Amino acid sequence: MGGVGQEPARVLNFWQAVEIFNPQPLPSVNPIKNVYEVNDGLLPWDAGHPLRRIKIKDNLTWRHCYT
Repeated sequence: MGGVGQEPARVLNFWQAVEIFNPQPLPSVNPIKNVYEVNDGLLPWDAGHPLRRIKIKDNLTWRHCYT
């Protein structure tokens, strides 16, 4: 039987399983909204990618998604 210390892991495993069958939608490619398709080998965190030229506030961070 699982102990009390295993309960958080069980909850996390449950929600991971739920997310597998309910993926979040990704936005359509739109450079105006900083949504780019990665197909030329240049990734958003690589030097030379258009997103590298955009300055963001210190309390923000970029989120990079893939499909």
